[in-house]
Amino acid sequence: MNKWSNEAWTAAASIYTQIIDLPFVRGLADGSLSHERFMHYITQDSLYIGEYFRVLSHIASRLGTSSHAADFVAFAADGVADAHLDQGDVGGLGGDIGGGDGGG
Repeated sequence: MNKWSNEAWTAAASIYTQIIDLPFVRGLADGSLSHERFMHYITQDSLYIGEYFRVLSHIASRLGTSSHAADFVAFAADGVADAHLDQGDVGGLGGDIGGGDGGG
């Protein structure tokens, strides 16, 4: 019996290859992406993470029990904290990410 994930990867193989071959992704992977484009990417990622946390917090507020809500908010906060730690590694690049807080 095939795993669903194997079937999904097989079905998406051509799309995945197209994504990997995008100039932006290649530049990100090989280090040739310009500083300006990289900082734009990091800024957009920071905006996404903030919105993602807001949506997860809203979902948590609608859960039936406070313990489920607390667990969900903790999950969301852990993910955001991890993402900000990842962005903190680029703090010395001279860009303003996440509204001027330095990203870390």
